[in-house]
Amino acid sequence: MRGKNINWFAVVVLAIALAFPLALALQGQGRRHPRIRAARQALAEAHNQLQNAAHDFGGHRVRAMRLIEEAQGQLRQAVEWANHH
Repeated sequence: MRGKNINWFAVVVLAIALAFPLALALQGQGRRHPRIRAARQALAEAHNQLQNAAHDFGGHRVRAMRLIEEAQGQLRQAVEWANHH
């Protein structure tokens, strides 16, 4: 009977050893790339501020908003790339 207990113990230890890295990876999904997430939030706030600005600043406001949108797209692509590599 002792041999069966050792085998089950080995199976449990092996299962934990294999599941632990996966659990850590899944847990970290919400915390991955915190600086990119912060940059995206800052860009969203900047875009919102510009969108609600009272003046168009000679067309520069619209250009800045387009550049922010481009930067947001680049950050999305960066996260997608990082998640697949």
